[in-house]
Amino acid sequence: MGWFNEKTPDVAKAFAGLKDAVYSEGALDARTKELISMAASVLMRCEGVPKFMPNVQRNTAQLMR
Repeated sequence: MGWFNEKTPDVAKAFAGLKDAVYSEGALDARTKELISMAASVLMRCEGVPKFMPNVQRNTAQLMR
């Protein structure tokens, strides 16, 4: 995301704010939302999403145990 942040800092900041709002606690806890995001990215064969979600990778590994 370095290029994105460098070329469009305002958009990158807004995008980060959106991510923070989506993953904030609500009807579902943040961990559940992250796991749903990971599952959706796998189903859509999106290779980039897991790279930006190290917490989800850890949580998924823990759930598989």
